[in-house]
Amino acid sequence: MEPALLCGIMLAGNVIETDVVGHGRVTRHPERASVMGFGRKVQYRSPIRPGQHFRTAGFILKPAFFDRFSDDLADDGLTSLREFLTGEFRMDTLAPSARLLEIARLCLEHPYNGQLGQLFLESNALAFVVEVADVLKRERCMIAQLGRRQYARVLEARDILDSDLVNTPTSLQLARRVGVNVTTLQANFKKVFGTTIFGHVRDQRLMMARVLLRDHGLAVAQAAHRVGFARPSAFSAAYRRHFGHPPRAEMASNGARRRQV
Repeated sequence: MEPALLCGIMLAGNVIETDVVGHGRVTRHPERASVMGFGRKVQYRSPIRPGQHFRTAGFILKPAFFDRFSDDLADDGLTSLREFLTGEFRMDTLAPSARLLEIARLCLEHPYNGQLGQLFLESNALAFVVEVADVLKRERCMIAQLGRRQYARVLEARDILDSDLVNTPTSLQLARRVGVNVTTLQANFKKVFGTTIFGHVRDQRLMMARVLLRDHGLAVAQAAHRVGFARPSAFSAAYRRHFGHPPRAEMASNGARRRQV
């Protein structure tokens, strides 16, 4: 990869481990936007096993993209984007964003064709860039409010939770692992992500369950068990509250897509 900024969201598929030569391994999670920046030419590898399938949408920005702006960028979001191109390699996983997911899906599922379709993709890609810049801008504001160390602890706590959504630690255990008292962690977590620690775990479990239902064809009870719900009825109720429809609707839409193919 030549110097560039890459941003993508995996809309369907499993966790991907990417080896960046000379910089170690990074992890990309389903339905989470990741931003990678290469300030110089590098090599990276994402091993894919036979039979694996992914749906991903995103964009690539070359350094020339920022030439339209002055050297002294006034907007924190655009400044944050360009900073990904100033070092050898940098990768961030962004906070969950429903808006980014919506934009990503529109890249693949819009109804337009021909020149109109091309125009839509160009405008949607620009909306993608703007939203990522805004997420990074809000991140800067959080760092200014909490301090970089406390902000890093919140991100570490999120990564611990996301690494095993079934066997998650208690809030107290999590606080001890990241080196902060539980009250501070709970307050800062809600400031950064807009939800409680429990709410984040629940939402991530539900999003993972949707992947299992849509792309792996699991039954509702199987998906519920796989993501840590003891009772399918509790899972169905939580799913309906979060997505606005029952989990069985995902199975029906999955079957319709397969018939179309």
